[in-house]
Amino acid sequence: MALSAQELQDQNRSEVPVQTTTNTSIGNLINKCIATGQPITIPQYTTLNEKWDMLAEQSIGPMNSRDFYLKYFTIGVRGSNCDGKDSRGVSKLKVNQHQPIDMDLFTAIPFICRPIDNDLDSINREKYRMRIVEERNGIAYAFYWVKLISFLNYNPTENKITRDPVTGLENAKPLIHKKDDLENPQPVDFTSEGNVPASNEYVNSSAILDCSLEAADLREIELASKIYYADASYGSINELGVLYGRDVTNRGAIGGNATIQYTEVASAVHAHYLTERDGRNAITNTKVQLALDHGASAPMLLHSTATINATGQGN
Repeated sequence: MALSAQELQDQNRSEVPVQTTTNTSIGNLINKCIATGQPITIPQYTTLNEKWDMLAEQSIGPMNSRDFYLKYFTIGVRGSNCDGKDSRGVSKLKVNQHQPIDMDLFTAIPFICRPIDNDLDSINREKYRMRIVEERNGIAYAFYWVKLISFLNYNPTENKITRDPVTGLENAKPLIHKKDDLENPQPVDFTSEGNVPASNEYVNSSAILDCSLEAADLREIELASKIYYADASYGSINELGVLYGRDVTNRGAIGGNATIQYTEVASAVHAHYLTERDGRNAITNTKVQLALDHGASAPMLLHSTATINATGQGN
């Protein structure tokens, strides 16, 4: 019997995945503590602050979970590896999967860099975090490794989605809650086989995190990659991380042995990773669309009439 469109799609994803997503254990814990209003202890070796020695001591230990926000992201270049060539000589790329205990991207790239005597102004600096000063060819540069997510089009919605079992196509409509579901919810019956099958409908809570990069952003990434790695081609994004963190005030060095006061992120902890087979190249693209659905789906169950009672089994 021929496979359905959905089965073929699942098979393709299994054999040659083009994208993977991973949630971190510490990110899940922060989410739970925020939701319950309980304090959290950030363990050692979990924050970008420790890696870059930026507010490292202030970033671990007991914290108020309500100070954390999921509003930062990072980009990287090692989301896939070459896995040889096929019989036609075409390079085969394999997606690199993150572990839930990974605390950083495989190979991060900076968003922007500036000589410290010609750094970003205060307005543009406000879009970035993790400002690290390093020398390249005798010049001190400020590299920015974290960027703020845009919430301009953040529009949390609930949808009911119907999947065609033959074609695999999905039709999404806004979920309209009914009075009867509030005042008179009913349990779903078991089938004669003693189970409750899922239907071709599911509900989805959708909320888009916009990490997209415009032409000016891509030119900055290209330049920053060229200066930091001595190779502009590193600006080929196929790895992305979304972080929790706390905004704090910090002071940093600028030209003339002076310092500036600016907003920095403390306790920067990755919550989600997305890796892709194909890179979004900063050199050749005019825009990179990175709009992530930070939602969740739940299947709808089939209401059916049981012909026999379900039989429970003890341990």
